[in-house]
Amino acid sequence: MGEYVAAVSALRERLAPLIPDTRLPYPRWISTPDGDLGTEWCTDCGYYKVRNLRRRDRKRGEDYILDGGWRTEEEHFCFCASCGTRLDVSLTDYGVREELAHYEECGFSTSRADDAYELGELLDAVEYRWNEEPEESAEIRLRVIALVERFLVEAH
Repeated sequence: MGEYVAAVSALRERLAPLIPDTRLPYPRWISTPDGDLGTEWCTDCGYYKVRNLRRRDRKRGEDYILDGGWRTEEEHFCFCASCGTRLDVSLTDYGVREELAHYEECGFSTSRADDAYELGELLDAVEYRWNEEPEESAEIRLRVIALVERFLVEAH
């Protein structure tokens, strides 16, 4: 386990300069009289969407609520449904496997900053809270480490 921790720490140090130093907004969602809309919003866009929904449905206007505002676990990285801003989420175990498979199949995007952020989140996920069987955990960790190493080689 010690070798793994050292490898992740070294990768994180090398990856850090490529990750944008901006605080991401937490996801928000809109609860309506008919249920959740099923999309994530940044606070500003969510506020205006709720305001618009309340104006269109004045009888039930108070039943439209902007909820959330904290880091949630998701099965994918999330972006605001209106403006496209990246939202601050952590990945579920399923999300880690899916993002890893996506990178292994499709490669890296044209945005080094976006890839660096997402790879940093993958490193965090497998280091701190991987819940699967020990054999699968070790395999996923090694695949994430190999992916980040490949990214760092290609990024420079």
